[in-house]
Amino acid sequence: MKALFVVVTLAIVFGLLELPAWPALVLLEKDSRFDFRPLGLRGRREYSSKAAADAVRVGAFGDSFVFGSEVGNDDVWSAQAERSEPGLEVLNYGVGGYGTDQALMLYRSRGQELEPGSRRVLADPRLALEAGTDDELVTLVQSFAREVESAGDSFIFVIFPGRAEDIWSSARRPYAPLIEALPEITILDLADPLRLDPELTPATLLARGGHYSPGANRATGRALIALLRARGLLPPVDAGLDPHAD
Repeated sequence: MKALFVVVTLAIVFGLLELPAWPALVLLEKDSRFDFRPLGLRGRREYSSKAAADAVRVGAFGDSFVFGSEVGNDDVWSAQAERSEPGLEVLNYGVGGYGTDQALMLYRSRGQELEPGSRRVLADPRLALEAGTDDELVTLVQSFAREVESAGDSFIFVIFPGRAEDIWSSARRPYAPLIEALPEITILDLADPLRLDPELTPATLLARGGHYSPGANRATGRALIALLRARGLLPPVDAGLDPHAD
């Protein structure tokens, strides 16, 4: 069994997931596009307390981009990744507005409740996209990584760019200083997978409210699968076959 956690960097008061979560999940409960499992997970799928021996279990902790605001249960990246890759379980703990500090607290309190086995932790530096980087954020990410690795797990830092110009522009990306300040940490920048997706354009990247569109969610799920496959956590693709073809 393997697992993966996704975190973000906004700083607000830590909420209670059992509500099922504050503030985003409570506000969205009445929207028919969103379902929640008894543990507060996004989506319709039920998960056993322990993954199957041949399953790759992913626990995604983060903000509204992780949660998949503005798309339905079938279009959120976690569900699309599960459909594309049999044996992959993506447990979506996303909460709108969460920051890295809150995600770390949530990881500590909820990260092992479903016995995920070996874990991979991903981080989404939302504020850093605007501000470049700062010492506090770098220190927090490094501390998070050390805590995860001390438990025998692996930490992967993931960037969800929220602006088309940060993806399609040839200019230096505003969060490049953050990446450069973390040379010891594995980083997945979603800008390149989003830019290279033939079905995405700057006009189709975001939904009306500024979150990823169904197409961008699809590209995110594919990028996650590619990362897991590159690390040997998923079987290689047979020559000539594209398991992600629609």
